[in-house]
Amino acid sequence: MKKNKIILGVNSFFWWPHHDNWAFLFYWDKYVWINSERLDRVKYSSWYKIKKSENENRFIYGFDKAKSCIDYCLNTFWLKYTDVDLVVYLEWLKEYVDSIFPKTTEKIWVYDHHFIHACSTFYSSWYKYSAILIMDGQWKRIENWLDKMVLQSIYKWNWNTIKLMKETTWNWNRKIWIGTLYEMVTRLLDLSSEWTTMWLSSYWKNNNILWKKLLKKYNWHYFLNDEFIEWIEWSRLKFLNKELFLEKLWLKSSKLELNNIISWLSADLALQLQYEVEEAIIDLANEAHNLTKSKILCIAWWVWLNSVVNSKIVEKTKFEKVFVLPSADDSWLALWCALYWRKKIYWDKDNFFLKNYYFWREYNSLYIKNIINNYKEYFSKIEICENDLEKKVANLIEQWNIIWWFQWWSETWPRALWNRSILAKPDDIKIRDKVNNIKKRELWRPLTPSVIEWFTKKYFDLSEPESEYKYMLKVVNVIPEKKELIKWVVHIDNTARIQVVFKDDNKKYFDLIDEYRNKTGISMLLNTSFNSAWEPIVETPEDAIKMFLSTELDYLVLWNYILSKNKIYEKFIFKKAIELTNILYKYWKKEIEEYTRDVLLR
Repeated sequence: MKKNKIILGVNSFFWWPHHDNWAFLFYWDKYVWINSERLDRVKYSSWYKIKKSENENRFIYGFDKAKSCIDYCLNTFWLKYTDVDLVVYLEWLKEYVDSIFPKTTEKIWVYDHHFIHACSTFYSSWYKYSAILIMDGQWKRIENWLDKMVLQSIYKWNWNTIKLMKETTWNWNRKIWIGTLYEMVTRLLDLSSEWTTMWLSSYWKNNNILWKKLLKKYNWHYFLNDEFIEWIEWSRLKFLNKELFLEKLWLKSSKLELNNIISWLSADLALQLQYEVEEAIIDLANEAHNLTKSKILCIAWWVWLNSVVNSKIVEKTKFEKVFVLPSADDSWLALWCALYWRKKIYWDKDNFFLKNYYFWREYNSLYIKNIINNYKEYFSKIEICENDLEKKVANLIEQWNIIWWFQWWSETWPRALWNRSILAKPDDIKIRDKVNNIKKRELWRPLTPSVIEWFTKKYFDLSEPESEYKYMLKVVNVIPEKKELIKWVVHIDNTARIQVVFKDDNKKYFDLIDEYRNKTGISMLLNTSFNSAWEPIVETPEDAIKMFLSTELDYLVLWNYILSKNKIYEKFIFKKAIELTNILYKYWKKEIEEYTRDVLLR
């Protein structure tokens, strides 16, 4: 058999079963990865291109979204469709794959969704063994052509051997599980995201506002308490009895504004939800330990963006290390499907390992220079810094400036770590509020402190090694005497969602923070992602320039260039993205019946 070296992994050619349009390409030992929202600049765009199929029973995406991702990957290495040796795809639409890649003889269909999630988190950690806990609600797994809905599963992995230990399947009588529950309560409170609900829970005033628990345990499975469900028809149910919530919550006034929490009862409900979810997840983690006897746990999917519970697993179970997959959604599946089959077919011959997680296209210095020249009329100053960039940027931050930070490749997850960030002082409330206003974030959501590895324990109480905190996915307690010094990156409950920065991961970003430490004595910066609430993280230098010119941020650092402007240029505001995102998001909610007619109380 021909030794494949050009391997393409594709999440979704159409909508079902994967709502994310992503593609990943191995070109020998080089690689590239992209999703459609980074290309069209509309946040969650791959979720929304919907039309009814002929049988009226499902919705599918147009193929143009997937094709844009595939073309991006192929064009990076000047390849054609006919150059691809192996296609790994996550759908059962074989006829479409055959028509798109007619000369590719090897096409592998991956049907086990949870298994690939397990691959993604285990391979990312590169542990030799671990227990794996996957929580992915209501997602179809096709096995022997039978439909099977798996909600949560436990695996044991030792090197290249994996064993399924236990799983929870969809039950029509108990349909709503942990992840869906969190999403639905978030919708009830009219909040923007589940982690918005998580952070709001710390503002509670009166715990235990409901007379019944939201979650109920059935053997080792957790579902929504039946007493909150009201059936309408055999195939449709109401979530959370309306009268109960009108009685217990001031729902008509529960809208939460950016600068004012109107109903503290909303925070109380958020706390009860968070507490019950934490209790359930700790119980599931204990079950994973009992079944595997492992001291290491790898976890994946959206539930694990709940950084508060991630930190409590080590505290409350026998696991000594917990690895959280940074890209918690389905976006990594294309990547790990390609890598898994590369290693499965050529395990003895192929010693390839990923060296980093910068999977996007690299923009070289000549490309960046040309882009800057295209927009030079809009800049008041263009300064190039060959040797002292970090020192100059540290000076600007110390002088109360907010910095757009753009370097080489972007990261592979929806959080800014090293190369696509908004950076500022961690000790000034006016700066924090200005960043939140630009980002259109609720003010109760804390911003991340990026702290260099040598000084992490000076500020924070860690329960795991520093290396377990590099991806902004765990919350730790702040050392009391340090709180006042960095209080504008500290949450109301005296915790922080930290990012530990290692020199080996990103020397330039590490050196920038170290220069700021030399000037101020503070070994960290405020860090949040380079985007607004309406857009995905910027991908290209041109994306970065347009966003800089359309906001009130002070400086743009584009590789070794420091750029400034005299005014905001309205012509570069992403109005189209804002309008489309709002319209499509509402349309998405309308089309999911369980989340609208019987859930959203208007």
